[in-house]
This record gives sequence, structure tokens and C-alpha cells, in this order.
Amino acid sequence: MEQKFVLDYSSVKEVLEEFEKPIVKFSGGKDSIVLAHFLEPLKDYFTLVLVNTGANLPHMEDFFKSYKDRFNFVELKSNQAEYIQKAGYPSTLVPVYNQINSSFMVKGERKILINDWVTCCANLRGLPLKQYAQKIGSTLSIHGQRNSDIGGFPQYYLEDGVSHWGIIYDWTDADIFYYIKLHNLELPDQYNYAASHSDKYRNEDKSLSYDCWNCSASVSSIKVDYLRDKYPHLLEEYKPIVKAVYGAVNDELNRCMPPIHNLLSC
Repeated sequence: MEQKFVLDYSSVKEVLEEFEKPIVKFSGGKDSIVLAHFLEPLKDYFTLVLVNTGANLPHMEDFFKSYKDRFNFVELKSNQAEYIQKAGYPSTLVPVYNQINSSFMVKGERKILINDWVTCCANLRGLPLKQYAQKIGSTLSIHGQRNSDIGGFPQYYLEDGVSHWGIIYDWTDADIFYYIKLHNLELPDQYNYAASHSDKYRNEDKSLSYDCWNCSASVSSIKVDYLRDKYPHLLEEYKPIVKAVYGAVNDELNRCMPPIHNLLSC
């Protein structure tokens, strides 16, 4: 397994030198932590770039500090609260009447706005990176997406003159955690919490949403328990958001599913 982790730094250095002002994406999640460590011997050839949506878990600010000290580090900012007010809360299911272009009203009141999570992430995380790359004239962006990620990027693609490259694209979760253990890498507190409760969440989504703790598209039992144990005041903020979003989704499902079940049973 260790052979996968032997990087030909001379070849990667040639690639970094071939392009203008390369950037490496960083979020504080396990994949970006591995990617940053993997490339650290070549840190003079790229800028490590974080997009702060304004909704990181509080302890993440301290976690980012060591990376700010070790790398040529740039922190970009987007405004999650402002975006949600304009476009709605993110969800994997979006009823048509809750979209921003709908004028549907209930008892004279506008329905809660719901936004698909892909568009939400693209605006809050992807757009600032794209604008930054254009501003500095970067032609290479290295990302930590992997083939197993839902809604991820291809390993290689070209967009608006910027080449995108996924160095760890073919790594599995087992590879990632093996590398972390091999190099004794520090992970954010929420990973330690997940590891200490691994049996409880064995068959569940373990998402903790590092960029936006209050993401209503990324809801998991472990996130709820973690917030309850570590940040109970944030959990109280989170509950009405999830209730409103999935209440609207459930209302639409209750409206359309009975005739669909009837049709399928014919």
C-alpha cells in the first residue's frame, strides 16, 4: 500500500513550474489535510487556498493556524448568511415551489426558500476560488476530490483557462486514513469524536460538514450528537433550519406520493 504514497516530486515540480501561480485547495477536511501534507515538500511552488464561508465550526480557526504558519496561505471569504437569505437553504431535495424563482405563496406568506446544495457549494466555495484564480492569473488548481465523492469533480478538467488536477483522485477512504496514521497527522476535533464513537455510527453517514456546520443538505446523526455534546447552542440554531427545510420537502412528498404509489401498484 505504501507504494501509492511515494510521490515523484520531480515530476510534480515540473508540472507546478509549467503553470502560472498554482493553487492548492484546502478546507480542513481529511482529504485536503492529506493533500497539503503530501505536497508540503513543494510548498514554495504553490499557494494553499482556503474559502471561509463564515460558518466553520469555532475550533476550526485554531486548527487552520498551523497551516497559515507553514504554507504560503490565502484565506478567501464568502458570506453564507447573505447567500442563504437571497437563494435559500441547501438541500438534496428541492420542491419547485420553494425555489427562488417561484412566486408561490401560502396564506399570504412566501414559502421558505430552498436551494440545491450543488449550486450552494458552487457559489460559496467554488466561485471565490475561481475569481481568485482569475485575479492572480493562476492556470493550475489542485483539488482533493476523489472518485468516490458524491457530486465531486473529474480528476482532470479545464475550465476558463484553469487546469484542474486531482492528485489523490484514486485513493480510497482506507488509503486516506492509512496515510493519516502513517504520518501521525492531526485531524480536527470532529474526526476524533467520530473515531471514538465508530461503533455507534458504523452504518450511517459520518458527515460533519467542515465548510458549513449548519448545512441543511448535510444532516447526519453524528453531526447532531457532536453539536449536542460540544456546541449545544449551535444545535439549537440548527434544529429549526432542518425542521423548516425538510418539513417543506415532506409536505411536497405527501402531496405527490399517494398517486404515484397508486400508479405503480396498477
